[in-house]
Amino acid sequence: MEHRQSNRIQTSILNALEKKALVWLAERQPKWMTSDILTFIGTFGAIVIGAVAGLLVVFGVWFLDYKLHIDDPVGAVAVHCINGIWGTIAV
Repeated sequence: MEHRQSNRIQTSILNALEKKALVWLAERQPKWMTSDILTFIGTFGAIVIGAVAGLLVVFGVWFLDYKLHIDDPVGAVAVHCINGIWGTIAV
């Protein structure tokens, strides 16, 4: 019984430390990382960026499979690499 209580106390202490660390990080987050600056894109811009990303992933899977002959069965490279580059450029 005492072992369980010791684990609960340790977990409670670790949870409190984790919460303090997350709050500290959130309060000291650089201004450019907040979404307030990115609101200039707006709803229509987000729809356009998403639509282009949807087309890019289809093209990316086709390009990787048939032109570069890279076996990517789930399309992870197309999604994360090609759309990651697109998302960086678009924003």
